[in-house]
Amino acid sequence: MSLIFKRALLVARIAGRRPPTNSSASRALRRRYPPSRTTCGRRWAYAVAAILQSPHFLYRVELDEPDPGSPWRRYNGFEISTRLSYLLTASTPDDELLDAAEAGELDSLDGIRAQADRLLQHENAGHAVLRFFDERLRLPEISRLNKDGQTFPLYSEELMEAMQTELELMLRDWVWEQDRPVADIFLSRSTFVNALLADFYGVAGPQTNDEWEQVERAADDPRVGLLGAAGLLALNAGYSETSPTKRGRYVVEQLLCLSIPDPPPGVDATLPEVDTDALMTMRERVAIHMADPTCAACHVLMDPVGLPLEHFDSLGAYREKDHGLTLDVSGEIGGVEFDGLSGLATTLADDDAIDRCTVQRFYEFAFGRASADNDEVGVASLIHSFGEHEGRYVALVRDLLLHDAFRFASEPE
Repeated sequence: MSLIFKRALLVARIAGRRPPTNSSASRALRRRYPPSRTTCGRRWAYAVAAILQSPHFLYRVELDEPDPGSPWRRYNGFEISTRLSYLLTASTPDDELLDAAEAGELDSLDGIRAQADRLLQHENAGHAVLRFFDERLRLPEISRLNKDGQTFPLYSEELMEAMQTELELMLRDWVWEQDRPVADIFLSRSTFVNALLADFYGVAGPQTNDEWEQVERAADDPRVGLLGAAGLLALNAGYSETSPTKRGRYVVEQLLCLSIPDPPPGVDATLPEVDTDALMTMRERVAIHMADPTCAACHVLMDPVGLPLEHFDSLGAYREKDHGLTLDVSGEIGGVEFDGLSGLATTLADDDAIDRCTVQRFYEFAFGRASADNDEVGVASLIHSFGEHEGRYVALVRDLLLHDAFRFASEPE
C-alpha cells in the first residue's frame, strides 16, 4: 500500500468519522485510484475527490444496530462519537474520540461521560453549546435589522451588530462561565457593552468599539435582564414603531413554548394609522384591534405580554412617553398581573414554564427535529433532572448526553 493511499485512509477516517478500511469510502478510494504512472499530485487529488464524494462525508449516517434483549436499537460507537462531537464542538470527531469509539468505550455510559466531560473543556465547546440560544432566541437576525434612520438617528449597522454581540456575551457569561440558572437571567443587572452600546445605554464603558466590558446596571435602571437588552426589543418591533403583538408573541412562543396561530386568511392585521389630530398610545391602538372578535382570541395571549415593554421604542431605546402621552405598562400572563419590564421579568423568572420550555427546545435542537408523542417520557425525565440541578444549562447538556434518547432509537416503522 502506497504512502499516499495510507494517508488518504487517515483523512477518510476523519472525514467519514469512522475507519474506512471495510467501508464504501475505502472501496471508492481503491476504485478511483489512478495508475502508478500518474503524478503524486494527481493521485492525491483523486484520493481527496473520492473522500469528498463518500456518503459518510456528505451525510451523518445513523443506521444503528439491534440491542440484544431490548426492544430498542442502539447507535454504535462511531454514531455516538459523531453525535457528541457535533453537539459539543460543532465539528467532526477528533482522533481521541474516534479511538474511543473504535475501542468500544462509547458503548457504555461511563465511556460517554468521560468523552463528554473532555469535550466540554474543548476550546470550541462554549460557542458550540450556546448555538442553541442563538437559534432559540433568533439572535443572528438582530445584526440584519433595518430601522427608520429619520426616526432613529442613532441607528446604524454597527449598533445592531453590537446589540447582537451583547446578548451573546451575556448568555455565555451567565449560563456557561458562571453556570447559573437559566431562568434567573431575566433578573440579571449585568450586561456587556462596547463604546457604541455604552453611549446608547448612557452608561460608562470602554473607549473603543473593539473593547467589551461587563457592567452592572443600577438598581433603579429601567432595564433588567434578558428582555431589557435593546437587541431583543428591536428584534420584535417594527421599522419605525413598537409592536406589543410581536414582543408578546416572542415571549409566549420562544420562551414559554405556547403556540399562536397565524391570522386567518383575509383578516387585516394592520393597526389603525396614527391620527395627528387625535393621538393614541399603542395600547389604545391595539385595544381597537382587539375589539374584533376574529382577532381577540389570539391577541389576548400576546398583547398583554408585550404592552409592559412600551417604555422601549422600536430601536430598544428607553422613552418616558408615547407621542407625548403617558404610558400604561400594565400586563398579564396566565392570570398573573404585573407592571412594566421588571414585573414581566419577575413573573417569567418565577414561572416553571420557562424551565420546561428550555428543556423541550434543547431536546429538539440536539436531535434536529420536533419532539413527538414518543418523546414525552424522555422530555419529562429531563425536565425533572433540570429542576434538580436548579435549572442549570450545562447540567442539562450532560444529562441529555447520558439519556437513553441519545443512545437508542426505536425500531423503524
